[in-house]
Amino acid sequence: MFRDALRVIATVEDPARRATLYFKLIPAIRRIDPTSVFDVNVLAARSINAIPSLNPEDKPETENFKKYVAGIMVVNWNLLPMLVSYVKNKTRILRDRKEGS
Repeated sequence: MFRDALRVIATVEDPARRATLYFKLIPAIRRIDPTSVFDVNVLAARSINAIPSLNPEDKPETENFKKYVAGIMVVNWNLLPMLVSYVKNKTRILRDRKEGS
């Protein structure tokens, strides 16, 4: 089931949008097949790395600069909740270990 979703997401041309879709798929994959979460994270990282970087002539008023910033912001907006969740989970685990000692 989720392999079909991965195939569809792989066809998305915009790397920022593709990374966002991978991020949104991770919670479902974590429930269905936790061993595949790493693979989806790799796909998301590759999508982020595929976002074209700016050229020296791309100044803040250029369309290319605006598109780049918008793409990066979309990725950051979707990545932040995952990072916060990860930190909360690790903090809880460490607190539980400390209390168990």
